[in-house]
Amino acid sequence: MSRPATPGQTQRDHLGVNTLLQTMRNDSSVGVRRAAMKEVGEPLKRRIRWEESILFEVTQGELTPDELAALGQDIAERIPKMPPPAVWETEK
Repeated sequence: MSRPATPGQTQRDHLGVNTLLQTMRNDSSVGVRRAAMKEVGEPLKRRIRWEESILFEVTQGELTPDELAALGQDIAERIPKMPPPAVWETEK
């Protein structure tokens, strides 16, 4: 199993994807939004696969059941109860 990325790499990956998502959501140019949409797919897919195959496996192997429960509670508290509206729902 390959070694997990550093916290800094994880943060850079998330920021990169989030930046592209913001561009898709907010840029006034349809061409720029389409380019961002094409660009976000591969890094997002790579990131999700890494998290599923490595990060989650390592986390489950390293943390105790109590630590996993506390982590789950922390994540649940940080996730908004209602997802943000879709872009097409906010544009009039």
